[in-house]
Amino acid sequence: MTQVLTDLDSNKLTAIEAECTVIATILQSQDTIAPLATILSPEMFYMQLHGLIFGTAQKINSLGGIVNAQTVSSELFTQKAMKGMISDYETPIFNIVRSHFPSVSALEYAELIRDKYKSRKYSEFCREALGFFEELPIDDAKERFESGLVELSKLDSSEYTVPISKPMGDVFSGLMEIYDRRQEGEMDQIILPTGIRDFDALIGGGIPRGRFITIMADTGIGKTTVLRKIIKTAGLLRQPTLEFSIEMTAESQSEKIYSDLAQIPTYALQNGVIREDQWEKLAQAREAYVGVPSMINDRVRTIEDIVSISRNFYATHGEVAIIAIDYLQLVESNKRELQFDDRRRLVYVCNQLNALKKELNTRIILLSQIGRTIKDRSDKRPTRHDAAETGRIEQTSDLLVGAYRDEVYHSDTTDRGVMELSVLKGRSVPTGTIKVLFDGAHSTIQDLARHEY
Repeated sequence: MTQVLTDLDSNKLTAIEAECTVIATILQSQDTIAPLATILSPEMFYMQLHGLIFGTAQKINSLGGIVNAQTVSSELFTQKAMKGMISDYETPIFNIVRSHFPSVSALEYAELIRDKYKSRKYSEFCREALGFFEELPIDDAKERFESGLVELSKLDSSEYTVPISKPMGDVFSGLMEIYDRRQEGEMDQIILPTGIRDFDALIGGGIPRGRFITIMADTGIGKTTVLRKIIKTAGLLRQPTLEFSIEMTAESQSEKIYSDLAQIPTYALQNGVIREDQWEKLAQAREAYVGVPSMINDRVRTIEDIVSISRNFYATHGEVAIIAIDYLQLVESNKRELQFDDRRRLVYVCNQLNALKKELNTRIILLSQIGRTIKDRSDKRPTRHDAAETGRIEQTSDLLVGAYRDEVYHSDTTDRGVMELSVLKGRSVPTGTIKVLFDGAHSTIQDLARHEY
């Protein structure tokens, strides 16, 4: 018996050493993750922590993030903290990196890990199979046994490699859900209107879930007012929204809401110049937002805090219709290596937000400032090239929108009070430009057609 236990411990030790080598390799050589993922999946690791590390590294890598001991331990800590479980991941992960070198034979180690996993699964299945034939009628036992063998035959495939029929099935289910919602008159749960009629018509009725929307413009054009219009529409539909106002205080954003709903100039609110007959309008505007699940945070500045707070908001409400960030260039990171490299920081922020979009199946609306690239151009309208110059906005955005007002640049324009909204890039939607009435004094956007006659 002693010899059997010794051999078993030795086998476990061999598997664990192989797992530590694989983990050390992916944490110090990110380009090895993809080939290893064709052999391994997280549940194949004997040590649960090793499986968690491998799965988390895969996730970060697939979303374009930087994979190393710090990013993986931070992500694992955040995941557990959301469930109220605080665990120390940093110490054991860094211990693996310190005690094991990356290996050029990582693929062979991965095959060993997979073989050990298959051996454990076959042993478990054989024990279960004895129970089938002892407790079930022979035909039922044979059916269970054969189906179990079929499942075991799939162990050579990574969980991330699936028949194309599976995602096609997921898409079909999504289409069925949209159809049912449309039939029941609940389309705002799936396709969220922006509140701008012509813009909604251009993009197919509104914004579906799981979309990354970037609205970019020069300073003073009014992109925050566009954002306020969309959030207001979601609020009227009682859809949960979360806004990170990095540039403006929550009080300043509230003034814009009051100005829009009560039609009182923002400067009048700021100076306290309120007429007697306007107080009732202000009270009605405040009452309209009571109970609306629209939250704002004007204190955080780092992408790590934005992600953490968004996850907590999702856990509380069960869904998030919109996560809005005003604006990209002011978002910071806790990572020291990114603090003095603006381009890498913006790429990292976009990648993290895109990952959050997928994780929460929500709409990310990101405002982005442009200016340097258009100052010397005769046509100041935003272009896709402007987006390409700012981090990964062009690649990340499912919907890229440029905002422009001619009166900002030309005092003699005939388009005073008019804003152009241009779809510069859209996944499955056409590009094009629509015009709206823009009233900066009252932070209001209205459909142009109402005032054409």
